Amino acid sequence: MAKEVRPKCAYCDRPAEYLEYWDDCGFAEWDEWVCAEHKEAVIERQRAHRHHIPEFIPVDEALPRLRRRAEVGDHYARRLLGWE
Repeated sequence: MAKEVRPKCAYCDRPAEYLEYWDDCGFAEWDEWVCAEHKEAVIERQRAHRHHIPEFIPVDEALPRLRRRAEVGDHYARRLLGWE
């Protein structure tokens, strides 16, 4: 198993608090880690454009899900975990 990297916000490099989860609408490649501040910014941006608001999964809940997906070869999960 590859070394896991502790997630950082995709926008500011602070420790991530959430996984911005787009897979439920078919865009797993858009998934990324975000801090609380950027979570709110994403929500505001999406609302302003009347676009879909992704699910935000707390890091402690997202990591086990991603590990399971990565272990069966999901390359998006592997990328988010820093395994690729």
